[in-house]
Amino acid sequence: MRIPDNRIPKQVFLGQLASGKRLQCGQVLRYKDALENNLKQCGIDPSALGDDAQDRSAWRTLCHEAVTQFEDSRVEALEHKRAVRKRAQPHSYLSAWPCDSCPSVCSSRIGLHAYQQTHRWHAILRFRRRSPFRSVRPSYRSVPRVLSKTESCN
Repeated sequence: MRIPDNRIPKQVFLGQLASGKRLQCGQVLRYKDALENNLKQCGIDPSALGDDAQDRSAWRTLCHEAVTQFEDSRVEALEHKRAVRKRAQPHSYLSAWPCDSCPSVCSSRIGLHAYQQTHRWHAILRFRRRSPFRSVRPSYRSVPRVLSKTESCN
């Protein structure tokens, strides 16, 4: 690296922690660790970082080409992943559950059960609409009356 060794930013960048504890969820990465991971993903050797960074224009060209190549491969991998996900899967009726009331086919047993509930509710609603007993109101005389404390049973 081009910074002299006695400068504080370089000492902080290359320094190690003298004491401390790891978090339970995992170690918090230092800037140096995150930088090394990024360089490895881009195909740049982190051990040659000091030598390569001496020539600024070559370093900028190397970084720019590596990042462009990494981004192209990342986008290509995402497009391939999406194409695999969106590829039409042939429907097999081995795990299909046909409805007894109509020609619909459900993909799961619980889905068929929920779908058949709609048929049951429609049948109940149709019965209620056609029922001759719908207009007849219950007779209040046939309902037993509760006596209050002041009334007697006589």
